[in-house]
Amino acid sequence: LVFSLFRIDSFHNDFGLYNINNSNIGKIRFVSKLFSTTTSVVERPSVVERLNLKNNFRRWRYMQQLLDEELEAENVNEVLYVLLDNYKKGNRGSDTDEASDRNAPERTTELVQSVKEVLDMAEENSKTGRKGIPILRNPDCQPGDAVLLEKIEKLLPDPADKKDAFEGGWDSIRDMHGGSSMDFSEGEGRAEWKAVSLAARVMVYFELLTLDGLIPPKINAP
Repeated sequence: LVFSLFRIDSFHNDFGLYNINNSNIGKIRFVSKLFSTTTSVVERPSVVERLNLKNNFRRWRYMQQLLDEELEAENVNEVLYVLLDNYKKGNRGSDTDEASDRNAPERTTELVQSVKEVLDMAEENSKTGRKGIPILRNPDCQPGDAVLLEKIEKLLPDPADKKDAFEGGWDSIRDMHGGSSMDFSEGEGRAEWKAVSLAARVMVYFELLTLDGLIPPKINAP
């Protein structure tokens, strides 16, 4: 293709050498630039940008749609990945007293390790080019792998040791989903609802609603 754009003055079969007319150097450079431009990968927007989750109302509405099982699984899985990845990198939770005051996850060795184990099970979405924690599967928000869900459940506060933080997650879900709707969903006991409510509680605990969880750290933790 490149050589079709200019005349080849001589071709030595014995050595496979090309002598190119100097007047065509500019054309070669143009073609080289053209190929480098067209083959470069354009970075796709993050799920935070796609869904405008820096907006308070959009975050609240996002959680309502999650609990109503109206979201695409990929938009749930990618948000969960962002929250856990930011926690792992150390954007918050360094002050134990402050984290405890707002029912946020404290930065402990055990929790960091548990988060890393979940992140190790992340999958890249072929459509968005972004990683996600496959807690849900399309279609219809089917639950992900049982082993993964068990690991994610362990990220939540222990109700025996941190009763306020544990109950706070359910209280937030009740506020967003409605008390009667939540009681009905819990009464049905569907696997889809269990996975969706688990995703919602983890997102609340890792501070999606306050925006803190979506802000990457300035300096990564070791």
